Amino acid sequence: PDDEKGFRISGTVLVGLVVSSKGEPKDVHVVKSLDKDIDQSAVDAVKQWLFEPAKKGDRPVAVRVTVEIRFHSM
Repeated sequence: PDDEKGFRISGTVLVGLVVSSKGEPKDVHVVKSLDKDIDQSAVDAVKQWLFEPAKKGDRPVAVRVTVEIRFHSM
């Protein structure tokens, strides 16, 4: 439950995305939900990340990945 210190939720959100050939996150979406607000926090965080792009030979390529983000109540 929500209290004066914030959320008391522990668990994992799975976020799916495409890492572009430039390492940018695209099509970021929740694959496994935990809580609406927590899910949005996870999506917002992943949208700010920059990844090392995958390579096929010497060329960078886009790939679909799933990221696990764990939340722990404090």
